[in-house]
Amino acid sequence: MNLIQSPLAFTLPWYDTGIPKGFWQEWVVPKGKILSSHNPSMPWVTVDSEYINMIAYSPNPGSVRYTGDVFFPQFSEVGYSGQCVAFAKAVSDRRFTPTREWKPGISLPDFVKKPESKNLSAYQWMMIACFDGKTDYAQAQANRKHVAILLKINYDAKWNPLSIVVVDQNYYSFAPYTFYTGKIAKHTIDWWKSGQKWVSYAQNYHIVTL
Repeated sequence: MNLIQSPLAFTLPWYDTGIPKGFWQEWVVPKGKILSSHNPSMPWVTVDSEYINMIAYSPNPGSVRYTGDVFFPQFSEVGYSGQCVAFAKAVSDRRFTPTREWKPGISLPDFVKKPESKNLSAYQWMMIACFDGKTDYAQAQANRKHVAILLKINYDAKWNPLSIVVVDQNYYSFAPYTFYTGKIAKHTIDWWKSGQKWVSYAQNYHIVTL
């Protein structure tokens, strides 16, 4: 089975390069930033539309379309506006692959036991998802599944995992953050924390395979 990783893993600049820092609205959501099409300090300057659109059109358009407005970039599929799946398909270039073909590969708790988990370049840009214990993503309950692109695993001094950093869409779709429903965010997910919803535990995620 093949891991799903963006073919442009080190050129798409979601993490810290490419898009100027000012276009990430910092700390508008817990431990995270929302991507904006306008720098709040320079509202007359827009994010380079060529960059935003290059992952939304030919040669692999599939069912995913760029549906962002002048304030926020966004990706959608027909009937599913601004969902996490559309963004993940766009940036991983898997627009034609239905989610029933997404399978749970190695879990993050098992992955962090491997030497490659300490090497950022070995795992950065992998697609990860909560599968709700099901054999494919399509079968999982809507409130117990989510897909994101893994940017970094954070460890303590003894290499125990603390959290993960991801970029995704529509993670913040719950009160009091409903304004950010369908938005692209770069944020931290704790490894485990009592009282959080299912998709808010990093240890519940698996690396997606085909």
